[in-house]
Amino acid sequence: MEIQKYFSFVGNLKKLHEDDNQPIEKFSADIQCCNKGDVFLEIDSAIYERLNHKKFYESTPIYKFINPPQFTEDEMIDPFFLFQLDGLEKELVQEPYEGDYIIEGETLEGWIVKAEIADPSFTVSFKKEATQEVEDATKKYLVRLRNLSVDYYPNCTEGRGVEAIYGLANLQLIQNLSTRCLDSKYEFSLVSLASRDRKDSETLSAEMTLRIIDENEIEVISYGTYLAWFELLISFATGKCPKQIYRIETSQGNDGQKKVEYWSGSQFFKEGRGIAVMQQVHLASFIEQCASKVTWENFSDKGLGSALRWYLVD
Repeated sequence: MEIQKYFSFVGNLKKLHEDDNQPIEKFSADIQCCNKGDVFLEIDSAIYERLNHKKFYESTPIYKFINPPQFTEDEMIDPFFLFQLDGLEKELVQEPYEGDYIIEGETLEGWIVKAEIADPSFTVSFKKEATQEVEDATKKYLVRLRNLSVDYYPNCTEGRGVEAIYGLANLQLIQNLSTRCLDSKYEFSLVSLASRDRKDSETLSAEMTLRIIDENEIEVISYGTYLAWFELLISFATGKCPKQIYRIETSQGNDGQKKVEYWSGSQFFKEGRGIAVMQQVHLASFIEQCASKVTWENFSDKGLGSALRWYLVD
């Protein structure tokens, strides 16, 4: 599993679903985005211990005793002391927190990163190359993340979408393609990212892009809808289900372009066992021909499934 992208940042870790008066603040860490879609937070031993302590403390209910009796020192060291406490009247002062945690921070470049801790108890420790004397200082831990977003231009407001890029796995291309669609106002392209000797279906292998090329176009489209249609088309042709590794959305606002990158961190993978109806050598030309037929009117009236059937039989 190779690292596709690497982000270093300084930020905070806090509760996601309620106010947090004891966050872990201003810690330095790295985020690893792997070519199979996994996303990890790389932290040192000190932050790992603070994270575990926070999780344990906040997931445990805390009580206070109502009118507790006075115990002598001998009674407190008695082995049955704790059983005596169980019988006392007590009041819950802190309910256990069962929600998720989120990290928020900023990279050295000024990019804003946000992500959820997928499972605070799931960690994989590893050691970087080091001598025995500094082994403890170089010990690192990986914590799995999900729903990572990287805002490259946080000072710009979101506007009209101008480009959407999807990184896909389980799609092998012999030939790249680029064609116009949606009344020739947009361009759709598929580019292979896989090396010739790489055949792992779960690994990032292609990039799918839909972008506007008509600067005068004022129609607002849902990029996700059209890219989902192309995924259905690819699934039909190859008999496989492409897996989305990441997506990068660019929009044009009044104060400039905004670009945000998303990694779901999902481990779910469905390879698919359908029958390929298109040979690899013809896949690019088939998708290109279907894409060139996509128009505003026909697509919006028929929906994803109906539009796909219409183009295949037309």
